[in-house]
Amino acid sequence: MVRSSSKICALVILLAAPPAARGALYSEPHCDDLLPEVLNVGLPRVPGLDLGAVREAARQRLTELYRPLDVCAGRKRLQVNIAIGCDYQILDWLGQGLIDVAVVPDLSLYLLGRDGVKLLEPPVAPDGLNDILAPWEARLRSRSFAAGAWTDRPEPERDFESLRWQLWCGALAKGAPGTAPGSDRRRCAEIARGPEYRLALTSHLSTGGFLRPVSRTAVWLADRLAAAKLDPGGKKGRELADRFWAAFFDHARFTLDGTLAEGPAAGKLIEIAADAVPAGASAAPAYRNHLVITARAADAIFNGHAFPRPA
Repeated sequence: MVRSSSKICALVILLAAPPAARGALYSEPHCDDLLPEVLNVGLPRVPGLDLGAVREAARQRLTELYRPLDVCAGRKRLQVNIAIGCDYQILDWLGQGLIDVAVVPDLSLYLLGRDGVKLLEPPVAPDGLNDILAPWEARLRSRSFAAGAWTDRPEPERDFESLRWQLWCGALAKGAPGTAPGSDRRRCAEIARGPEYRLALTSHLSTGGFLRPVSRTAVWLADRLAAAKLDPGGKKGRELADRFWAAFFDHARFTLDGTLAEGPAAGKLIEIAADAVPAGASAAPAYRNHLVITARAADAIFNGHAFPRPA
């Protein structure tokens, strides 16, 4: 009876403890068993990447982080299991708690934070995981189809500008709720005689292949609404913006290789592809993906080490 009462008291104390204290009790290290500490890691699939080298770099870096924080003083080894997936898969795995560590782009980081997934960003050695954490910059390419072959065009930024004007003019043609400036009307008359454009995007989660071109277009659209003396938050401004964005995504296709399928209609189009390349010496803004670890795994395996929150 005494033993039973002790168990009940222990259970009551555990349930009454705050969540943080309960977590500490559950994560108490068991240094005497032979089971390893396990980290499940998700890494992105990058074309041309040496997957074997990336796997080894990830294992080495996580092991280096683990050694000085190992409360078992080397008696429990770290087992690192690595899965390779696309951005969508890694987002899903983190959201379901199937992996503990991952490399994610900016938009995935935002979505996971919105959904309450607590993530931290451990430091990365200067020579560690360079292949997938190196800086990238957004890139636009454009090409046309003629005589059965694609030909690269010299000014993709200009083609992208023409695409936006084409969509803006189409929105105005359906009945503009504001007064378009005379310069806009003249530009629309020129665009009406031009070619049609299509946009190839690589992934909803890609910074270079989606977020950058869309955010730049949002700034462009805000300027056009201001020129038409329309409040973007007002009814008329929202109506015109909705038409524009509906047309924008109607002209966009998502494709893993950054190109659209060829077909009989390809000769009538100029294709613009948005993707990313390793950042070079240009002045273009660069960005990086993030190596993140769940707060739960940081607490359980890295002894509650306070890695910083993602920047």
